[in-house]
Amino acid sequence: METTSKYSEVKIDHIDENGVAHIDSFKTHDDDENGMVLGYIMNGEIYWKNERAINDPLVQSVVADYIVQYKEEREKQGRVAKTGAEAADELSDFVNNFGCDYDGFVKELTTDKTHRTLQQSSIRLFLKCIEAHAEKPDRMTDDRNVSVRDVCKAIVAGFRKEKIQEFIKQGDSPERAEKNVGDFKPSQYLGYI
Repeated sequence: METTSKYSEVKIDHIDENGVAHIDSFKTHDDDENGMVLGYIMNGEIYWKNERAINDPLVQSVVADYIVQYKEEREKQGRVAKTGAEAADELSDFVNNFGCDYDGFVKELTTDKTHRTLQQSSIRLFLKCIEAHAEKPDRMTDDRNVSVRDVCKAIVAGFRKEKIQEFIKQGDSPERAEKNVGDFKPSQYLGYI
């Protein structure tokens, strides 16, 4: 593992209008140098733009310090991050009524007010739910959720078929296209930005 950094300086001091912290790096100490963005931190989650920077010791140290400060500040404000189980319970409560505001939820999540990377992360979450439902065994379904499983299976199969066709259009044989797609799931096609 590297013990020296290839950067002379790494800063997380620019927070944009969406509350996204930029992980900036500099090769020199020259104040006129244009830095390079290595990644972003949103809601305590790191999204790498330059994956080679992940193991850089200076980057690791600066990011770790920032995350600790971020968590301490959120705790002071009484805003502690939720667990997946807590968030799932809230979503279940939200949809557990006939007057559920589906349209309001969709509008808010897809509007320009919501950061585009967070939109991508949200869709990745929903795709992972679709993938999990598609793989549910018969013993975990009954008349209340069998349609969910069947629709999710069709979505995953249709996505896979579409990806195979893309590879064939690019000149791959059907066998090679099938191999290229492999066991990839729709959520794996969404990068971390």
